[in-house]
Amino acid sequence: MAGRRLSLTSQLTGLLVAGLLATNLIAMLVNDKAYGDIPPIEKKQAIERLVVAYRLFEKCGQCDVDALLHGLNRGQARFSLSPENPLAGHAMNGREWTLAALIEGAADLPENSVTVFQDIDNDWPFTPLASEHCELTSALRLGERWLVATQRTPILNKWWRPLLFSLPASVLPVLLLVILFTRRLLRPLGDLETAATRISRGQSFDPLALRGPREIRSLIEAFNSMQESLARHIRDKTYMLAAISHDLRTPITSLRLRVELLEDGEDKNGMIQTLAQLQGMVDEALAFLRDDAAQEASRQVDVSGLLTEITAQRCAMGQRVGFSGPRGFFAVCYPLALSRAINNLLDNALFHGSRAEISLRVLPQKLEIRIADDGPGIPPEWQERVFEPFIRMDRQKGQGQRNVGLGLSIVRACIKRHGGSVFLKNGEDCGLAATIHLPFQPDAEAA
Repeated sequence: MAGRRLSLTSQLTGLLVAGLLATNLIAMLVNDKAYGDIPPIEKKQAIERLVVAYRLFEKCGQCDVDALLHGLNRGQARFSLSPENPLAGHAMNGREWTLAALIEGAADLPENSVTVFQDIDNDWPFTPLASEHCELTSALRLGERWLVATQRTPILNKWWRPLLFSLPASVLPVLLLVILFTRRLLRPLGDLETAATRISRGQSFDPLALRGPREIRSLIEAFNSMQESLARHIRDKTYMLAAISHDLRTPITSLRLRVELLEDGEDKNGMIQTLAQLQGMVDEALAFLRDDAAQEASRQVDVSGLLTEITAQRCAMGQRVGFSGPRGFFAVCYPLALSRAINNLLDNALFHGSRAEISLRVLPQKLEIRIADDGPGIPPEWQERVFEPFIRMDRQKGQGQRNVGLGLSIVRACIKRHGGSVFLKNGEDCGLAATIHLPFQPDAEAA
């Protein structure tokens, strides 16, 4: 997916594999003696053939030299005797000096008694060689003569062949350790992510266990402290506002009793209406705060059945409400909170229109519940503001009033608790549609 970043495990694994690969390549470049060199076993055999031939000629004395040469010249080796060193003009490189020293040591020869020439087309690493074999020519001082041997030996001509062993041997153990370590490291972070998501939905949870490295433990401890402070602040605020709203009932009731004792008239009726409006505002505030303090458990719910039941209840009350959507569709949600949100939207739709239509659709990664009415709609600039507490849009007058206006605020609080969203939009011809999107994972729900 474009713009998607790799996980920490993938980044660490890639970084270590790249580092190990670079280390192996640099080591091959620095220690380039192996490239173009004779494999260890073949090198040992070539030296042994030289030493055996040297010992035979050393002890031969007056024996038949031609017969001895004929017996030695078999397979990949050719021997001859020369009065002079045929390699006298050759300047040996580092690899040849090393091989000459090995031959001198095996044959107990003095220093500078052996000259070696290894015929390869180039010895620069990462450049392919023309052949997998080379002609190894050696000249050993044998008294007044020189024993000259030419052997055809294999060479290491693939620079990447050492990687076939070194890379798996170095990468696989490190890779396994990295995967195990990062999983152990990231498990507390995964719990932290889940807890943060639950907080964003207004859910509560027990403090996270302190585990992992010191830095992760400090982060979890700070997160637990933040969550506790946040929960305490919300709880204290909720209880305080609930107490204030509850205490307002007593003076409102007292005022209503006093107003009832007044003589009938326009002033009395106006005061009764004002007190009724104030009582409704207090009742709605108490309901809002009770919902904020409640902690309903989520469970598997037949969403289509829930919407069908709400529709049937509304129709039984004589209201014109319809429902369309898939039947028998289950999802994990908070049924009471979802019912409260749907009913508040229906109240709003039926207050401003004559009928309401509920529809349910299953979209990728989410559910869509839509409630549309046939009312006049509202101006676009008010479609977001009406979700604010105590803001009410009088659609007939076209102006905002600070009055009883917690219905849509309760809707948004209930939907946010699900991790979803709700928004309003005018219809093409008339009416207003409230659309709810709830997160939904088909595989997770089925499980």
